Amino acid sequence: MALATTAEGLHRGAGTMNPIVPGTATTAEAGVPSLPVVFWGRCSTAQLQDPTLSIPKQLTDVREKLLPGMFIAAYYWDIESGAKELEERGYGHAHELFEVPVPRDGGLQDLLREATRPDRPFVAVVCASIDRGAREWIPALQLERDLERHGVPLLAANEPMTFDRSNPSTVLLRRFNMALAEWYRLQLLAESRKGIRTHTMQGWSWGPVPYGYLAEKVPHPVPARRAEGKTKTRLVVDPERAPVVPLIFHWRVDLRLGYQAIADRLNADPVAYPPARSVNGHRSAGCWQVGTVRALLQNPKYTGYMVWGVRKGDRRRKDDSEWVWSPELSHPPLVTRELWRQASEVAHETERTRQGHGMNRCPGTRHTYVLRSHVRCSICGRRMVGKTRPGNVYYRCNLNHSDPRTAGRYPDHPKGILVREDLMHWAVETFFREHVFGPRRLELLSDQFDGASARAYEEHAARVSGLEARIAAAEKGKRRLVGELESLPDDEELAAAMRASIQERFGERDAERRALVAELETLRSQQPEAPENPALLEELPTLAIELRDLPEAVQRELFAAFGLVVRYDKRCKTAEVCVTVTSRLAAELQRAGQDTVVGTPLLHGIPILVKDNIDTHDRMHTTAGSLALLGSTPPQDSALAARLRAAGAVILGKTNLTEWANFRAANPSSGWSGRGGQCLNPYALDRNPCGSSSGSGAAVAANLCAAALGTETDGSILCPSGINMVVGIKPTLGLTSRAGVIPISHNQDTVGPMARTVADAAAVLGALVGVDPRDPATTGSAGRFFTDYTRFLDPNGLRGARIGVIRQVFAGFQDKVDVVYDAAIQAMRAAGAVIVDPADLPDVQEIAASGDENTVLLFDFKADLNAYLAARRDPSIHTLQDLIDFNNAHAAQEMPFFGQEVFLQSQAVDLNDPATIAAYQAAVANDKRLGGRDGIDAALSTFGLDALVAPTNGLAWKIDLLDGDRFLGGSSTPTSLAGYPAINVPAAFSFGLPVGITFMGTAFSEPALIKLASGFEAVTKARRPPKFLSPSLVI
Repeated sequence: MALATTAEGLHRGAGTMNPIVPGTATTAEAGVPSLPVVFWGRCSTAQLQDPTLSIPKQLTDVREKLLPGMFIAAYYWDIESGAKELEERGYGHAHELFEVPVPRDGGLQDLLREATRPDRPFVAVVCASIDRGAREWIPALQLERDLERHGVPLLAANEPMTFDRSNPSTVLLRRFNMALAEWYRLQLLAESRKGIRTHTMQGWSWGPVPYGYLAEKVPHPVPARRAEGKTKTRLVVDPERAPVVPLIFHWRVDLRLGYQAIADRLNADPVAYPPARSVNGHRSAGCWQVGTVRALLQNPKYTGYMVWGVRKGDRRRKDDSEWVWSPELSHPPLVTRELWRQASEVAHETERTRQGHGMNRCPGTRHTYVLRSHVRCSICGRRMVGKTRPGNVYYRCNLNHSDPRTAGRYPDHPKGILVREDLMHWAVETFFREHVFGPRRLELLSDQFDGASARAYEEHAARVSGLEARIAAAEKGKRRLVGELESLPDDEELAAAMRASIQERFGERDAERRALVAELETLRSQQPEAPENPALLEELPTLAIELRDLPEAVQRELFAAFGLVVRYDKRCKTAEVCVTVTSRLAAELQRAGQDTVVGTPLLHGIPILVKDNIDTHDRMHTTAGSLALLGSTPPQDSALAARLRAAGAVILGKTNLTEWANFRAANPSSGWSGRGGQCLNPYALDRNPCGSSSGSGAAVAANLCAAALGTETDGSILCPSGINMVVGIKPTLGLTSRAGVIPISHNQDTVGPMARTVADAAAVLGALVGVDPRDPATTGSAGRFFTDYTRFLDPNGLRGARIGVIRQVFAGFQDKVDVVYDAAIQAMRAAGAVIVDPADLPDVQEIAASGDENTVLLFDFKADLNAYLAARRDPSIHTLQDLIDFNNAHAAQEMPFFGQEVFLQSQAVDLNDPATIAAYQAAVANDKRLGGRDGIDAALSTFGLDALVAPTNGLAWKIDLLDGDRFLGGSSTPTSLAGYPAINVPAAFSFGLPVGITFMGTAFSEPALIKLASGFEAVTKARRPPKFLSPSLVI
């Protein structure tokens, strides 16, 4: 070919044509052609080459080969891979990262654009070698032809600086160099793949370090590379992030959560679920993203095996059967291969399925489909799609009958399969109500389990264990043979014979081990499905659930959690409803403060008040009603405040109380504190609300909150619950933590919920329970608490129950209350309860005469309060004596109506006196005996009872700030002494004032008491909202 001449004026004068490059003018004066050319250079990405060295070297090679008269008029070069498609080249910005000492007028695309100009300022493009244009034959040839089409030859410094297409030798050399460049690239890739494969088989890590692992650098096994500081990498567990990985996999497998839903859960608590670390700036740190979750769930390295060849050259994933897995575990696994496989299957099941609820983004959408993605055609297995017609919503099978492939596969498939959504939803609702959450669920499903899957699973596990044992034996044999090699005799001839024998046996052992490993891998790939376990159903809560009453978002979360599949068969007009219940799902539904059945926090958005002796580390003060602690902030949330927040509750504020939980004055007015003044009874504003949890009871009764927390040492939950017509649960000592609660006595203090219904109180109780290392008493509740006490609600809970009626001491203290009490007993009998009347505590009179409770409380109060105040680190209040001094200094505000006699009695206790300590210890033991073994337990055993019942307390008395409370009696003392549970339930009104009754039982009998209380509540329906009367009827 001939080079096109440059624009007029580019060359000086008009002389003869250059014999080397035809068509190029020469200058008349010098006789040397003026040949402006451009330099083209390229080096690979920055990770593979050093552009600051490579580009200048290429320029030097070009300059050394330039012919006389040739000069470089412009410089074009890129830093990018030569394997990219030509149209994708020349757009990178990698050159901006380096200070390359070569001018740059642009990249490849700029060069091609300049070549199209008629007035281009150059006559040729010169590169160091043809592979700088492209590594593969076709792109390199395309680049050459594109330039030639515009009259610009592509010259290479490693070829003759002439390219005449009419010369066969020139063309052959060029094509040979192109082929050689492509061969070299393919050879390099092949060797690289072999190296990576070997690298993988040996268990070394390569690529980014997965979340949950850290990179452990190991000196390179090759001495020369080791001398250069080269290393290889193994994966070790990241103790901070590794626990998050199996949790994500279980959310995916057990709850069928989508990537966005998982990311949202993780981002809701970045402390518990720390996001990924930034890796060389390529990964976003600070939050979880959908892509991060997807990549994590797709990464097979979490199984403990190193894997290579996951993706094709175009970055699409290969079938996992084509992957290269290391033969043995190369690093600690975070999930099993089975769990990883199940997570992958979830991705296939949900492919092209929109997660969540609500309408899609299509502008024409007018309806949502609550069963979307869950209804399948039983004939072809395809997902049925929603279809709306006037008056009804349907699901339709979209099988294309005009496609011969599908028509031939399903010849019996009817056309136009439609099924109404309301019918499908009714079937699903019935299934969940009866087969999943119903009391007869195990009975209904028991016929479907024959035990065959369990036997197959056990046989498979036994075979796996046998192979693993044989592999371990083979390994042990190999190590023994190595030991024999190290102790060969000095006789060279004998040593050589032994060495050959050992090597032969070693080879046999190694071949045996390899065969066993291959057999084990095959066996593991054939693992049967986990056996069905009907008992898992019993771990789910029992609920009277009506799906139609739940929001669509809640329903869809429920369906996803259980992996709901509805298979509709038009041929017989039946629908098969299938759900999957796993142990992980059951545990998830039981976990306190985590998700409930519907996938939202247990108390999500529920407004709750807490008594002002329960620490909250926020802008609210915790003062026990005293001005002495006003302005002081606890160092952290109490355990229960933290649990409430974790369960999604909204802590609205603090409730007033009898100051210091009614342990300051000898006879105060319940509900009065120096900080809050006098709390009122919402049923009768001139009547006392009882205490010490006065504000909690009054606030719940007045509908100021959904529930509240109260504390009880003796009667402080039960009494205000009874007088304010609410339900109060005084739990077993140790069921709920007291950490961060201003104490009276660690031997009697408890914290429990107060609510308007038994169901509400039970729901809150489930969020409070659990072992807390900050309160040693809670260790006794391990394995004995439930995170969902609503499962024990039963409107027929009284039927068949044996209930003992207390008549002595803890009943009969007010005639008007006795009338209500007798009516309540009759209502229980009518509801099917077996009434044992009387069923008094055997030691009831001894309890009434004992003064040991006072001994224990005075001793504990000083010791426990001083410890609490020391940990709180208030600037001025450190001990009980400091409180006494403060009250004396501020008597007008703190003691306008009554004094601090109890404070003084407690302060006078010598905590170090041996006689005092001995008397205290004896009193503690006697209280436990009186309330427990010889009291409640004795009565339950003697009469064969499920629970005891007694009136909670007398009618509310008029508020009297001068003379204090007119408390006629109550029934809280036995359970307080023993540390046993009790529940107050509204029973009736007497002259407009509430009356409650108390169900009490042995330790950790809350489930039985909740069942009885809910049954009584359902029968009597006694509670009515307050009318805030003032004044009340004078009695």
